[in-house]
Formats: sequence, structure tokens, C-alpha cells
Amino acid sequence: ANIDGKALMQKIGWVETGESLNALYKSTRTTAEQHARVRNQLFMNAVDAYLKGNKKLAKELSTRGREHDQEMHALHTQAAQNIYEQRNAKLTLKVIDLHGLHCDEGIKKLEARGSAIRNTQ
Repeated sequence: ANIDGKALMQKIGWVETGESLNALYKSTRTTAEQHARVRNQLFMNAVDAYLKGNKKLAKELSTRGREHDQEMHALHTQAAQNIYEQRNAKLTLKVIDLHGLHCDEGIKKLEARGSAIRNTQ
């Protein structure tokens, strides 16, 4: 049976990309990106403090930078899960949509989906 692309997308429950994906991505990733910027600034300030001989301040700034790094990673993990769930809610087990995920996030989801498929066979 010949099915055109649009009919196939409708049959499998494909979700549109473009503006809706961009809005979803921005709404879930913005806070994580803010933590990344703060982390980067703290790490640069820590290097400056260290080079000026203020090792105590350098350590404090570095510790705060690591805290923002951990928060950034946690928020990206949460964002990836939210994006994945919204993009794949109506798709079948053998179809996966990785739009909006970072490469490492997409690989993890693909590996998990592959395991799920193998476990059902």
C-alpha cells in the first residue's frame, strides 16, 4: 500500500516541529542555560582570584560554580524528560521523536527504547 508522507505522519501520531518545538525547547531549557552562564562567570572569577593569590575566594567561587553546574545538569535532565514525553505521548513503541533533545539525551532515550522493544519480543 502506498501511503504519502503526510498520511504516514498522521497515522503514527507525528508531532509538528518548527515554532511549537522551539517554544517547548525554550520554555524548558531557559533556566538551565541561565545556570550555565552563572557557572561560567563564577569559574572565570575563580581563576582570576587564584591568579591574584586569593585562594580562599577562588575556592568559594569554584564551589559555587560547581553548584550551578549540578543544578544546570539536573534542569537539563528534567527538560529532556518533559520534551521527550510531550513529543512521544502519541507515538507507537517502534516510532521515536528525539527533536529538542541534546545528543547525549537522545542517545540515552534511543538505547532505552531499543531495550523496551527487545523486551517485548
